[in-house]
Amino acid sequence: MRETFIDDIDESRWALALMRSGAGLVLSSASRDGESVDVSQSSVEPGDDSGTLWLVQGDDRRQARLAKVGDDWWVHLDGHVSCIRVAEPGATRAVTAGAGLAAPMPGKVLAVMCAVGDAVEAGQALMVLEAMKMENRICAAVSGRVSAICHDVGAQVDQGALLIEIEPAGDD
Repeated sequence: MRETFIDDIDESRWALALMRSGAGLVLSSASRDGESVDVSQSSVEPGDDSGTLWLVQGDDRRQARLAKVGDDWWVHLDGHVSCIRVAEPGATRAVTAGAGLAAPMPGKVLAVMCAVGDAVEAGQALMVLEAMKMENRICAAVSGRVSAICHDVGAQVDQGALLIEIEPAGDD
């Protein structure tokens, strides 16, 4: 499952997407103030204990200390302490370059308010998902173009299921 972390560091807004793999965590994408950052030479390695990670980029290895408090992660890296909140899949605050919107919980697709190829704006409602007798609007996290709609009206989806893929504006 993909987890997106968002934080403001040194007056810049960062979004980091991590995915779990057999080798541990993989940094799948990053953006700074909405601009994509090359992460092809980056990796995340576990430390000696559960509160340590190594961020590796080429020959540069930097240690990060982590502590989870409630739903927040406190990260100490390079003399900076940051509180990072996990952007829940499908949330409007999720910023995932080139990715899609995922179901925040199991539910049924009630409405699809877009089509493949449609231009969408960040915050625009694209789908309605019914979960626990409540309607949840699934909104675009970024402005761009809808590249895939993964489920039709009436479909039952699991938590984390990919619902809609968006190609961010400017990636044409």
